[in-house]
Amino acid sequence: MLTLFLVDTCGLHSICFPSVTHLLSKVLNLSMAHYFQGANRFHIANLSISHSTHTFNAIEKLAEHASAGASFDSKQRYPAPQCFPGTQGNVLEDIRTWFSRTPTDQPILWLYGPTGMGKTTIAQTVAEEVEALAKLVATFFFSRSSPDRNDASKFVATIALQMALKIPQLLPLIEQAIHKDITIFLKAPHVQLEKLIIEPCKSLQNFGAERWLIIVDGLDECIGPPGSDREREQELVLNLLYPLFSTSFPFRLLLCSRAEEWLKIAFDEERLFAMSMRLPLFPTSKLNEDIWHYIDKGFEGILHNPHHARSMRSVQQPWPSMNIRHRLVENACGQFVYVATAIRFIDNRWTTPPEQLKKLVPSIYRPEQGPHIFSDLETLYMDILKACPDRDAMVQSLGDLMCVHIMEGCDLLALLDSMFGRFDGETCLGLRGVHSVVDVDNFATTKRTVFHASFQDFITSPSRAGEFFIDAPLVHGRFLSKCLDILELREYGSALYKYAFNAWRSHHLRAARVTEDLADRILAFDFKLWLMDSCLPDSGAPVHWFPRLSSWVWGHGLFQHFQIDAIPHGSLALRLKALRCAYHLRSSYEEVMVWFLDNDKSHRDGRFRRLLDACFSPMEVDGKVDCDHLSVVTQGPAENELDYPVLTVRGEPSMVDLVAQGLIHSWNPSAAPESISAGELTQFVEDTRDISAWEEELSPTDPRPPTIDKAVNTAHLACGVQLHIFPRPLLAFLAAEGRSKHHFYVSQDRIQSVLRRMLEDPSGLSMIEKYASALSQVENSSRGMELPFSPWFDVLCLFIELASEGSSVVGELLKAHGPNVLAVLDALDYFNMQKRFKRAAERHLPEASFVLCNRATTRGADLDASHRAGYFITNSYRLS
Repeated sequence: MLTLFLVDTCGLHSICFPSVTHLLSKVLNLSMAHYFQGANRFHIANLSISHSTHTFNAIEKLAEHASAGASFDSKQRYPAPQCFPGTQGNVLEDIRTWFSRTPTDQPILWLYGPTGMGKTTIAQTVAEEVEALAKLVATFFFSRSSPDRNDASKFVATIALQMALKIPQLLPLIEQAIHKDITIFLKAPHVQLEKLIIEPCKSLQNFGAERWLIIVDGLDECIGPPGSDREREQELVLNLLYPLFSTSFPFRLLLCSRAEEWLKIAFDEERLFAMSMRLPLFPTSKLNEDIWHYIDKGFEGILHNPHHARSMRSVQQPWPSMNIRHRLVENACGQFVYVATAIRFIDNRWTTPPEQLKKLVPSIYRPEQGPHIFSDLETLYMDILKACPDRDAMVQSLGDLMCVHIMEGCDLLALLDSMFGRFDGETCLGLRGVHSVVDVDNFATTKRTVFHASFQDFITSPSRAGEFFIDAPLVHGRFLSKCLDILELREYGSALYKYAFNAWRSHHLRAARVTEDLADRILAFDFKLWLMDSCLPDSGAPVHWFPRLSSWVWGHGLFQHFQIDAIPHGSLALRLKALRCAYHLRSSYEEVMVWFLDNDKSHRDGRFRRLLDACFSPMEVDGKVDCDHLSVVTQGPAENELDYPVLTVRGEPSMVDLVAQGLIHSWNPSAAPESISAGELTQFVEDTRDISAWEEELSPTDPRPPTIDKAVNTAHLACGVQLHIFPRPLLAFLAAEGRSKHHFYVSQDRIQSVLRRMLEDPSGLSMIEKYASALSQVENSSRGMELPFSPWFDVLCLFIELASEGSSVVGELLKAHGPNVLAVLDALDYFNMQKRFKRAAERHLPEASFVLCNRATTRGADLDASHRAGYFITNSYRLS
């Protein structure tokens, strides 16, 4: 359109012409005379004629209102992150399969997952693949840090611009829409969508391809202008996208985001649920494999980087160690951003990788003590937490969820509401803004409340989390107090009582901080009543009472050492109060133990005492094997030859009820009291004492002949190993005169007698030692772990532990036989038992030392006296 301005005595006139040709023809045509009637002495000066097209102006206008950095190949995002080769293969294949389906009733694929797990790299990789197929029509990568890409104001214009450039047939239609209404960019987003995209697409007959892909990444990063509601901003984008896929347009949408609670709700609604496919990106074994692959290739790249050639040529392989790599994978919990940050930190061209690794190690083992290498990740966490409007409620709910004891089949969120007096759904509401870091939907089955270990390290560090810091020991203390309140109500069938019963000690007590309030609450709790409740069923008859009772108390002092040590040194009163708490529990336990033993049927009829007497009875009288005086007369059936002897008492009924009450571990109800006579047992013991008889049966192909099984059983019977049928805490209680009162059955004389028999009897340690020596000659044998000797040593260690500390009798036995015990344990590969034996012996030989020879020198060597001497150092008697 051209405009001619004319000036005459009457003023300014303007005439519009559609083209230059039209204007000139009009100027030269005589029919134009009426334009100049009455005019004289006029002229046309500085005539300027310009020509413009709507196409250029429309596209330029559209580009002005689009985001230049939102596309997958924008300069602003260069270099864009991609999937590391060999990773995310399963996810990428699922996306390819979905996109290739024709037709599909699920045009939307929602890829969601926690922070830092590679959603953007997957979106970028898919964009490049589909672009190579000429089927990518538009992309929009949101970013909370970019004003151009952190709200929905430029979303429609950006998508429309890319569509106009990718689908030529759409270009004139979009231009026409802009030309028709130049103010379109001032209209509401849904109006822009309708005029710039929906109506042009409806007018289009041919889209040029059977399907086009639109990728929208980081929807959770669409936070809106300052002061706006990010949920509404993200819901707005979903509402803008929906019409594109609810029609017959050949568009598919790959939408990537964190699993925010409001997005889950939106995809659960009927309109999106039916047309969308969900692809969760959670830590799986395959994802951990990808993390391992990423780490291995990353460190391999550092090793072969020319910049590090000098500093890496002498490092010991594998570098870094497998322990460090394993810890990185564990800490990552599927977060590629975590391991990528670690590898970037190590691959520093201004220092050596070994030096950088040395700096990194404290951060992966004890994050609070190491440098803040993962500050970028922590900034991301801080952004998520700051976006929550009710921060106090969020911190409260998050702390509770992180410290709660997870129980199957229990609605823990509802339980937390009930436990802490909140209204229904209040805990869940407090967690609404942290679904990207907290596994709210699956923690009951995964046993994991937070997605990433790094987030737990961050949120429990006061220096890093700041106002969001969660003091976990204090939260556990609050839980513990609540649990004790609930237990006192004695509402046995309720979910709260079940939780408190299972969690107060095993979960919360060991993690709580000792405070004045907590100590006062424990001192006020009636442990005696609660212990009775925990061991008696509704009928009032004690069933399996001892395991229940001992599991709560035996071996514990209520608080653990580190909890006592954490009490400030100036708080002596609190330390003493904590010790009073432990005594309060212990004394209640002892009273209940005595009550149960007094009221147990086996105590009243004397069977329990007679069984104990039988187990402590010697098998030799006046130097001769004699089982005639023993009550122990029964072994297990033939098919159970490898089991320990099944014990009974001659003339007494079965001991099955002792098993039911937990006073003995196991029992074979098919064993009759007279299934083997005392005379037969005596002959059996004498026969198996001939070591040479079964020693000859050892062979490389059969390292375990039947007579060796008999020899094992002989050691069990002859040396008191039958005591293994009694629970360790029960024997410990019966050995404490002040605690067990009139049930003091395990005296120091009996303890010393058992140890002497086990260490000095020919069918005890000596028999096991000779077996171990013979077995060491057998090629490719599975060694001692194949035989059930470990309970023999378990009884030995237990009775060393039960002996009075500093016992001279036990000390002399250990001096004489301790090196032999260690040698046999080493030959049998019982290394944990070795440690236990040395710890037990330390109580009696504070100045003795057993030094293990190098294992390589002991394998295959005869364990004779001169060899065993290598285990004993005479000038230093201190156990190491």
